[in-house]
Amino acid sequence: MIRLIMVTSYFKSLPVVSSVAAWWEFRKLKQYRRDTSAHFRKLFLEYAADKTKTREDVQVLEADEYHTMKEIDEELDRARSQRLLAECIKYDIEIPQNPDSWRHSEDGTYNYLSPKGRAQLRNLIREEKAKSSQEFGRWLPYITAISGLIGVLIGLVAAWKR
Repeated sequence: MIRLIMVTSYFKSLPVVSSVAAWWEFRKLKQYRRDTSAHFRKLFLEYAADKTKTREDVQVLEADEYHTMKEIDEELDRARSQRLLAECIKYDIEIPQNPDSWRHSEDGTYNYLSPKGRAQLRNLIREEKAKSSQEFGRWLPYITAISGLIGVLIGLVAAWKR
C-alpha cells in the first residue's frame, strides 16, 4: 500500500505535458539558445575590437559562454526527457534506472536522460506504438463489418418504411 502511494505521488508530481506545450517550450528554448549564441558572438567581436581587453577578460567571457550554453543545453535535455517520460507513462513503459541512462545537472537540482537513455526510451516507445497499432489493426475488420451491417440495417429500415 505504501509503495502504491509513493508511485502515485511520483506520477502526480510529474508535469502534465501536452505535445503542443512541450513543442512550444522546446521551440522557445532553442530560440533562446540561438539568441544567446549570437549575443556572445557579438561580445567576442567587441572584445576583439577593444584594445583594453586582456586575454584574461576574453577567457572569463569564454567561461561565461560555456557555462551559459551548458545550462541552456541541460534545459533542452530536460525538456526532451520530460516529453519522453510522459510518453513512457502514457504507454506504461518501465523507466530505465541504470546510471548510464541518466545525467545530473551541473547545479545538482535535477536529473535528465542521457542521449543513450533517450535513444533506449525512443526505441521502447516505438515498439509499444507498433504493438498498439497492430492490436487496433486486429480489430479493424470487425469494426468494418459491424459498421457495414449497421448501414445495411439502416437501408432496410428506410426501404421498409416507404
